[in-house]
Amino acid sequence: MEKRKFIRFPVGLRVKAGNEIPGITKDFSHEGLRVIFDDFSFGLDSPVKLEIQSPNSDDSIPLVAKPLWKRLLDGKWNVGFMLVELAPARKADILECGYYKWVKQNIPASV
Repeated sequence: MEKRKFIRFPVGLRVKAGNEIPGITKDFSHEGLRVIFDDFSFGLDSPVKLEIQSPNSDDSIPLVAKPLWKRLLDGKWNVGFMLVELAPARKADILECGYYKWVKQNIPASV
């Protein structure tokens, strides 16, 4: 049974953790995100500064998130973050991008 309150939308945006460790988002929700990293040395439960690629431009969006879990899968770190600080308008941009991608994948086109 799903424990999350909010649906996670698929988004593939570039991320940097601590201004140095590159990764890519796997999914994004109202309260959190999952990022795939080659290396992730940060501890759990300590806020991490991230920069995420804007879905609408080449800009980076600064945010603070707390890693709640991390798992090594196929040689990559999957890290689940809870959002701590992110401007509401920037969050809306990312969620909108993910929503439209989700709709295209899950809702059949009308005939």
